[in-house]
Amino acid sequence: MARDHYVPQFYLRNFQIPTKPGHVYLYKRSVPPKPQSIRQVAQDDNYYDINLDDPEVDKRGVDKLLQMSERSAAPVISKLITGSLVDLSNEDFFHLTWFTSLLGSRTPAVRETLASIQVGIENRDFKRMLCDETEFAKLVQQYPEMTPDELEKSRTAFLNGDLKLDFKRGGQTEDFLMSGQLQFAEILVDILEHRHWSLIETVSSRSFLTSDNPLINMPSPGHPQGETWGVANGDILLPLSPKRALLFVSRRLKDKVIEIHRDKMPEFQFYIITNCKSEVYSHVLSKDFQRKLDGTEEGKAQTAIVPGA
Repeated sequence: MARDHYVPQFYLRNFQIPTKPGHVYLYKRSVPPKPQSIRQVAQDDNYYDINLDDPEVDKRGVDKLLQMSERSAAPVISKLITGSLVDLSNEDFFHLTWFTSLLGSRTPAVRETLASIQVGIENRDFKRMLCDETEFAKLVQQYPEMTPDELEKSRTAFLNGDLKLDFKRGGQTEDFLMSGQLQFAEILVDILEHRHWSLIETVSSRSFLTSDNPLINMPSPGHPQGETWGVANGDILLPLSPKRALLFVSRRLKDKVIEIHRDKMPEFQFYIITNCKSEVYSHVLSKDFQRKLDGTEEGKAQTAIVPGA
């Protein structure tokens, strides 16, 4: 049984506890933070296995793709920990673009979001069918074991939101969702290639941290309050270490490393923490990190809103 790390270990080592190498402080909702081995976090058994029963399909093909991307990107990220973007070659940018895009699509948080979207679409389409009297009449004929009155009661319950379609997980459903994750990675590549890249650095004791969903989407400055944002119209942040992060924006910023002062760091920390699925990782203990995490609801950030669902 393979242990698949959906957040690469080399990346998490950038956030390791200085006095306890190979470990990070693990934050979970309503649980006191504790040191945890990097090998034991952000991983699941056979998470990237392809379940399709086809001898011509490499069941570990996706995992091999991710490992290849990690090997190519690791030295590039090491350059950015102490250097600057001008130190990168075109090949470096290529590898880092794909690594970042895969990191932003490969996690359970993204898979659960895609599952939520799929559930919403199926429920929306089924509602439309139930509202169509001709289609509902066909449904009545398909289930002769149920009386029209029973079916009518079920229709009313579904349209009122008391019943929902069941979305069976596991097996080839996970293959379907994983293919959606890879398609999302391609979308992210296109977005990142059209963004301005900036390397930012905290100049205070407040530090960057990361999570089980490391690529962060946050509203751009001046974004209308109350309006939604996403990867297409928001800023994208990738924490690289406690001191540094990459910021991908639609507006041009300074080419040199941008200093982030103490008053700005809580905003970055807030979005890093609230974008997680279940876990946050840091090199330090912080009551503020735990408080922010406890103020979020498990799974809420991965629940998609599909109009009409």
